[in-house]
Amino acid sequence: MFRFFMFKLICYIISIFFAGAPVMTSNLITQLYNCNQIYLINNGVEVKLENSVISSELETLFADAYFTPAFGVALHHETVNQLKSGLWLEFRFNKQHVFNQMPYKKLLIKFEPDLYGFNIIRFNNGKYDGRCYYLNLKNNTTNFYNFLTTIK
Repeated sequence: MFRFFMFKLICYIISIFFAGAPVMTSNLITQLYNCNQIYLINNGVEVKLENSVISSELETLFADAYFTPAFGVALHHETVNQLKSGLWLEFRFNKQHVFNQMPYKKLLIKFEPDLYGFNIIRFNNGKYDGRCYYLNLKNNTTNFYNFLTTIK
């Protein structure tokens, strides 16, 4: 019980100091805008998107967003199984990047309506594995989710 309390306290303290760090936030969000390829994955079916198709919607979604420590940890086999259902965006990069001392070559986000934040799953060393990022949103994901469902 004491360890759990200390873990929660440390996470809370970290979130106080890093929650609104605009330089760190804009750095990863800028990477998302400037990725080499974006794929919409709808129930396991991939569709390549042009950045111009989605950029203004992403801008609206990410307005005033900020990162906090994530409790999520991705496991490759579970992530691959989960990709078979639901609505996902995968941001692919030509080279490895690092944010918050965690490397990635792809970033994966599952979208559902009515969320005010989500985990961003990192792909590194050939698999979805390890700690996630967590992005808090000012608005919920419903409009963005509905937009994604219209893409064929």
